[in-house]
Amino acid sequence: LRKSPVMDSFVRQRIAATATVGRGTFRFWLVLCLAACVAVAARYLGTLNLGRVRLQDEPLHALLLRLGTTVAALALAGQLLFAERLKCKPVALPADPTVTLREDNGVSCLAPVHIGRAKTAEPLILEGTSRAFTNASNPRGLSFMPATPEPEASVDDRGAASDADAPSDPKLIVLEAEAACTRNQAEAAGGAAPPAKRALKQYTLAEVATHCHRDDAWVIIDERVYDVTRFIDKHPGGVGPMVNLAGKDCTDVFANYHAARIYRTMLPAFLIGEMAPGEIVVWPHVADFRRIRQELLRRGLFETDMGFYRKMLAWHALLWLGGLYLSLGLQSCTAHMLGASLIGIFWQQLAGIGHDLGHSGVTHNFYKDHLIGSLLSCMMGLSVGWWKSDHNTHHVVCNAIEHDPNIQLMPVLSITPKCFRKARFWDSYHKKWVGMDDVAHLLVSYQHLFFYPLMALARWNLYVQGLIYLITKPDCTHYRRTELAGICLYFAWVFAVALSMPSWAQAVVWIFVSHGVAGILHVQIVLSHWSMHSYEGRAYTDADDEWYITTMRTTMNVKTPPLLDFMHIGLQFQVEHHLFPRLPRHNLRIAREMVKEVVQKHFPAGSPECKRLFPLGVAYHEPGFFEGNLEMWRVLQDAAYAARSAKKGEHGFWECALWEGMNCAG
Repeated sequence: LRKSPVMDSFVRQRIAATATVGRGTFRFWLVLCLAACVAVAARYLGTLNLGRVRLQDEPLHALLLRLGTTVAALALAGQLLFAERLKCKPVALPADPTVTLREDNGVSCLAPVHIGRAKTAEPLILEGTSRAFTNASNPRGLSFMPATPEPEASVDDRGAASDADAPSDPKLIVLEAEAACTRNQAEAAGGAAPPAKRALKQYTLAEVATHCHRDDAWVIIDERVYDVTRFIDKHPGGVGPMVNLAGKDCTDVFANYHAARIYRTMLPAFLIGEMAPGEIVVWPHVADFRRIRQELLRRGLFETDMGFYRKMLAWHALLWLGGLYLSLGLQSCTAHMLGASLIGIFWQQLAGIGHDLGHSGVTHNFYKDHLIGSLLSCMMGLSVGWWKSDHNTHHVVCNAIEHDPNIQLMPVLSITPKCFRKARFWDSYHKKWVGMDDVAHLLVSYQHLFFYPLMALARWNLYVQGLIYLITKPDCTHYRRTELAGICLYFAWVFAVALSMPSWAQAVVWIFVSHGVAGILHVQIVLSHWSMHSYEGRAYTDADDEWYITTMRTTMNVKTPPLLDFMHIGLQFQVEHHLFPRLPRHNLRIAREMVKEVVQKHFPAGSPECKRLFPLGVAYHEPGFFEGNLEMWRVLQDAAYAARSAKKGEHGFWECALWEGMNCAG
C-alpha cells in the first residue's frame, strides 16, 4: 500500500472516516452513560431522603458546596463531550545521522548527538551509539516506523526546489541551528582551518566501571565519559539514581529522563573523555527500543495535551466538592460515609496527578511541575520532594533487593525469600542494615493474611515518610517550606471535616473509610512489580540485564479497557512508563502497541531466548487487575511460607552475637 499513492490515499480516507464515526459513537454512549448516572443518582438521593432540603433551610456552606459540585459536573461533561484531543503534526526523521530528535519542554526538536563534537566518519551515529544505520533505517520492518523516504534529489534539483519545501514548523527547528552549527564548525571564514582541538582521552568499560562510588562517579552517555562526582549532591532527581548508575553506560536512562537542554547546557562541563573504539555495542533490541523513542518524538507524542488535564481538573473538583458536600452538607450517616468514600477516591486520583508532575510529565519544566506538586500537598498531604527521591531511585534500580526503596519493607513485608536469605544486607537508600529479627519472622510469616487490611492504613506511612524526609533533609529537595505548610493545611481541613461529624464514632469511621478507599492506590503501586523478577547486586552489566531487559523483567502492565484508563491513573502502563517516564500519561497506550511489537520481534513468547531471560516465560506480561492481584498474593504467600519454615541459624536474627553468647556458642 505504501508503494501505491492511490491506495495510500484511499486507506487514509477510510481511516479518517472510521475515526470520525468512532468519535461519534463514543460521544453517543458517553451521553447515554451520563444520563443514566444522573437518573440513578437522583433516584438514589430521593430514596435516602438526602436531597429533600429546602433552599431557605440549607446552610450557606452546604449551598456553596452543592453549587460548586454542580459546576464541576457540568464542566466535566462539557469537556468530555466537546473537547478535542491535541493533534500533533508528524515530522521527518533527520537524514543526518549526527543529528537526532530529542524533547525539550515536551516539544520534539532537532539536536546534535554530541554537542560541539558530532562524529561524521563511518560508522554512522544513531541515538549516540555507533551503528551502520541511518536514523530512518528499519531492518526488522517495524510497522510503526514511517515509510522509507524517497531518494534525495540531486544538487541541481535541490537548487531549483522552492522555499515552500523547507521545514516550517517552528517547534521542530528551534535547535536546528545548533545542529547546523556543529557541522559548520569545520568551516572557518574565508576558508581558514578551524582551531585544533585537544583529543579526548579514550577509556574502556572496565576502566569506567571502577569509578562507581558516591565520591568517585563516572558515567557513559552517547559514548562519552563524564565525571559527575561533584554534581551528585546537587542532582535535582536525588542522589540514588546517580550513585546506582555510576560506572555504567546510562545512555538510554539519561535520554529518557532528561530534556535536550541538559545535553547542551550541563553535560559539556563534566566531559573527560570518550569510549575506545569497539567498547560500546548496541544490541538489536536496544536499537529498536530507541526507534520507539524516535517515533514517539517524530509524532510529537511527548507534548502534553492540556485538554486532558482540564478534564482532570474538573473531575478532581467534582470528587472533592462532592465528598465535602455529602460530608458537611447533609445529616445522614450514609451520606457522610459516601462523602468519605469520594474523598478517598479523590486522594487516589490526585496521586496520579502528583505522579505525572513528579516526572515532569505535565509542563515538562522541572521546577514548574515540582512547584505545582508541592502546592498540591495541601490537598493530598504527601511530600513530592520525598516522593521524587524515593521514586526516581526505584525507577533506576527496580526490584533490586539492596537498592530499591519500594521493596525494602522488612520487618513488616517481604516480597521474596531473597530479602532474608542472607544474615543481613545493607539498605543503600535508607542507609541501614536489614535482616530478619524476631518481629520480622513473625510478621512476614503471616503477611499474606494481613496484606490487604494493611493497605487500608498504608497512607499513614506515606505521611510519616514525607515528614521525616522534609525535617531531616537527607537528599536534595526543593520547596521544602511550601510542602511543610501545605501538609499542615491538609491535616487541618481533613480533621476539621472529620470532627464536624455528629459523634466521635462517626468521626473515627470517616477517617478510616476515606483512608481505606484511598488504599486502592497502594495496591496499584505495588501490583506492577512485586510479582515480577527481583535481583541482588547491581544491574546493567551486560546484554542480559541492560536497561530495557531489566525493565521488562521487573515490571508488568495491567490489562484494562480504554474507558477505565482514568481510574488506573496511568499505573496500568508501568512497562511503558518505566521505559519513557516523561511521556504524558494519555499517550502511554500508543507507546504500548509499539513496545509490544518490538518485544514480539526479539523475544517471542515460548522462544528459548525468552525463557532464558524472563522467569515467567513471557517478556511482556499483562494480566488483568484481579489476575495480577492473585499473582501478587501468591508471591507474598510463598515468601511467608519460606519465612515460616525457616530454622534457627538460617537467617539474620539467629546469626547474631547476642544469640551465640546466650547459647555459649563456641
